[in-house]
Amino acid sequence: MTEKPPAPHSPQDPHRATVLNLYAALAVSLILSMMPHGIIAVLSLFFMIGVLVAAYIVRSKVEPETLAENHATYIIRTIWIGSFLALITTTIGGVIMLSGINYEPFMPCADRLAAQGMEIAANASYIQVWELASPCFDTFINANLSTLMMAGAITILPILIYFAVRFVRGLARAIKGYRLAKPRAWF
Repeated sequence: MTEKPPAPHSPQDPHRATVLNLYAALAVSLILSMMPHGIIAVLSLFFMIGVLVAAYIVRSKVEPETLAENHATYIIRTIWIGSFLALITTTIGGVIMLSGINYEPFMPCADRLAAQGMEIAANASYIQVWELASPCFDTFINANLSTLMMAGAITILPILIYFAVRFVRGLARAIKGYRLAKPRAWF
């Protein structure tokens, strides 16, 4: 179902700019999702939801079998399938991490926190809790570094690869004015 781009003498698809804007917004969302900061991660989530909503709106306003409908469907499927795969890889990564973590290096700090119990829970600030727990973090991280890295890689890499491949494939086709042969395909 691949079609040729418009001939040089014919006008371009009027929705091509809209499709390219959807890919640009998706790119912003994907880039933000790789930033290691909580607020930026939340912002990335809002961008991704915005792209999803915009793709649904674009798809609803154009004729079937058009460039815009084709790519909007592709973007919608990319986001939903990527989210489903993220759920799976996060579960697998979490199981690997929780089953392989050695908590022993953190026990001295946990014992100090437990000894102060209710007083800490009722009156301590975040900084006071951090001061009690922080001496154990370096030892804890060093003891569990390989487990944490493996769980992180299993959780993140498949999703990044999936989104990157789908994004590049879709954007390359959109730039040339081509539709995708199977916009509803999983891969």
